[in-house]
Amino acid sequence: MSALESTERTVLKAIKTEEIREELLFLLLPNTGQKEELVDMLLSDNERVVADGIQANLIAARKKRNEDAQKIIELQNTIATMSLTQNSQPANENVLELILRLSQSQQAIADKLSLNSQHQVQIFSTNDTAKAISLFSGKKIENVCDWVKEVERISVHAHWTPSLTLVNATSRLAGSALNWHKVSGRSFDDWHTWKEGIIDRFNVKMSLSEFIQFQAKRTLYSKEPISDYIYDKDAIIDKALFPLQQSDRVSLILQGIIKHE
Repeated sequence: MSALESTERTVLKAIKTEEIREELLFLLLPNTGQKEELVDMLLSDNERVVADGIQANLIAARKKRNEDAQKIIELQNTIATMSLTQNSQPANENVLELILRLSQSQQAIADKLSLNSQHQVQIFSTNDTAKAISLFSGKKIENVCDWVKEVERISVHAHWTPSLTLVNATSRLAGSALNWHKVSGRSFDDWHTWKEGIIDRFNVKMSLSEFIQFQAKRTLYSKEPISDYIYDKDAIIDKALFPLQQSDRVSLILQGIIKHE
């Protein structure tokens, strides 16, 4: 457990003020005021998390944030390596331009991944917060486990009870997932049983050929910011049946740009 998750005031007071502000932003809590006020805010939320027994959900949310940040670093390193390799070979203006455009997009992508830490979110109502959950339709390209984690991550930030989490999750279903809920899901009267049911039903991965065909359809749209394309394409590549080397990920991303041009 990190010091930021402590329920001991003395431990929290030893942490730098800026780190506490960043943690409160991550938790979607107010982060202005004197350090003593910030410590009180974080201590109160940490005690609530322990009392509600949702430490695991918060740890998963923090892990996802760190993984996203690491993904950006790996992509930056790969692009830097590609630039060095290209500089040692005869110049190809198209490839050089693509590498330059990719490099210039890194900050924009990083901004997207850290959106929660840049904008304070005020929760006005349960309905407003529930809309932050992505729609889940039950398609093969969708990852039901990731969707469930998203629901639980938002439920932690919004301080939902398990019953309210279930209600809000079912409000974000569509297609075959909604049909499943109408026929079978309604028989589960608690969140934990319901989430196991929907995972059991829709945890089906695409075949290799289906994945190749699907990811190839996503190319850079006309006038689309390249950072938006990279962010979306990288999310699609995450659906692969097996881990891809960063160089392979970059190659698939570049293919979508070259096809567009």
